[in-house]
Amino acid sequence: MSDSSFGEMAGKYITMNIAQPFMEGNGSARRIWLDMLLVDTIGKCVDWSAIEKYDSLFAFRESPVDSAHTYDVINDA
Repeated sequence: MSDSSFGEMAGKYITMNIAQPFMEGNGSARRIWLDMLLVDTIGKCVDWSAIEKYDSLFAFRESPVDSAHTYDVINDA
């Protein structure tokens, strides 16, 4: 998968979230990794402080079934 668009990079983030089997742990590393991809490729950085904790937890928990919530949470920040 190429890194040419925000949607593709968010998709990689969702895949990494699904691959991580634990509810807690490595979230900070995934956020930093996504920000590095975004800044290097399209000059965008997610404002993680603008995302409500409940919204992100719900979205990430739902991502194996419906990734649309995660795209929305990340894109709106």
